[in-house]
Amino acid sequence: MTGEYGNGYITHSKRVDCEYLSTRLRSQDAAEIPHGITTFEALDYGRVNGISLTVFYKDLPVMIFGGVPCDGYSDIWMVGTPDIFKIRRELLTYGKKFAMTVIGDKPYGSNAVWVGNKQSLRWLKFIGAEFSDAIIKDDKQFLPFKLYK
Repeated sequence: MTGEYGNGYITHSKRVDCEYLSTRLRSQDAAEIPHGITTFEALDYGRVNGISLTVFYKDLPVMIFGGVPCDGYSDIWMVGTPDIFKIRRELLTYGKKFAMTVIGDKPYGSNAVWVGNKQSLRWLKFIGAEFSDAIIKDDKQFLPFKLYK
């Protein structure tokens, strides 16, 4: 999974990637971080407890994504900086492959996306995510989803 993908390249995430990205996320991605923990803590938790990969564009991290194994599924996630759109073509071309990699040996990946995160909702629909009824988390409306292998 690591290596070059069009205009970007992917490596296993390092703590420094989490530090860099935690202060530069798109506002809609930062809005999805649960109350009570810092953005860095959320990103580093995924790195330490599962698989986490960082996408670079011109030697700068622009996106981090991962999956944490749970009972019967993987808790999958992805966030990025505003520069994530510089790798838009790669996300459309390889997005499902990226997601399947972090789902690992589980039958599906799952999480919930904030309804205000329109780009992520469109991308998840594009790669085949199935959505459930909205839920409220941290006083915001989220759409739970599953992405099957």
